[in-house]
Amino acid sequence: MNKSLLQAIDNLLDYKSLSGAILSAILIFHLMKQPIQQTHRYKIVSKQVISQQMFQFILQPLTTSKLYHQPGQYIEIVHSTSESKPYSVANPDNTDGIIELHIRINENACGLTKSLAIEQELTLIGPFGDCTLPQSTQEQVLMIAGGTGFVPFSAIIRTAYVKKQHRLTLFWGAKTKAELYYMPQLNEIATDYKKFEFIPVIEQASVENWSGKIGSVVDHALKQYHMLQGKRIYLSGPMQMVELAKQQLIRQGLPIKSIYSDLFDYKEKIIKI
Repeated sequence: MNKSLLQAIDNLLDYKSLSGAILSAILIFHLMKQPIQQTHRYKIVSKQVISQQMFQFILQPLTTSKLYHQPGQYIEIVHSTSESKPYSVANPDNTDGIIELHIRINENACGLTKSLAIEQELTLIGPFGDCTLPQSTQEQVLMIAGGTGFVPFSAIIRTAYVKKQHRLTLFWGAKTKAELYYMPQLNEIATDYKKFEFIPVIEQASVENWSGKIGSVVDHALKQYHMLQGKRIYLSGPMQMVELAKQQLIRQGLPIKSIYSDLFDYKEKIIKI
């Protein structure tokens, strides 16, 4: 039973007014309706460098309680303090419960992130998130990612690539070419998957061999206004970028119901990227 529910019950038992009792009873009702998240015990079985400051972690379930996700969702790793931190799942859904994470580890990373190591046992909860691959292949998805905001889209693209039926577009922006760590694989997928279009964008190209787009990934996506119409728009990346993209998309006349981002519902626990 969570702390909010216990506090509400205490308030109800010790109310000093009828209105206070009613409010406490209403709070209890809503809290009890919330689903209890099952925990899953996992172990890190692999840690590999995939680019500068970017690591790939493979997590394997320790028990029969496996965590099954939809492509595009995220999980939370629970701290010893019972607080949790969200991480997007990079791999397609599977039946063995394997979880793949792509995590940037630098001096700004939190203590939990820096401490992740092979053989470490973790407690996971989830999955969470609504930015998933649509069941209907008639629904088109345009994804705008900044930095490691690409990670959940990796799962969506890799899942769709199996059957090649969904029409997907990815705008992926980063400061430098090196940060687009999955670009070779995405270019290969785009060559073989005719319904998938990949547009990489970098902010700085003065000292790099780069012939692609330069500038803001949001600006480049908005320039392709015809590509935005009638699609689900998924946003992922730094909060400032996501909020800016949302505001600009709405000003362009896109309905808010077509714009999705899990950051809108989880601002207080965003991973620093």
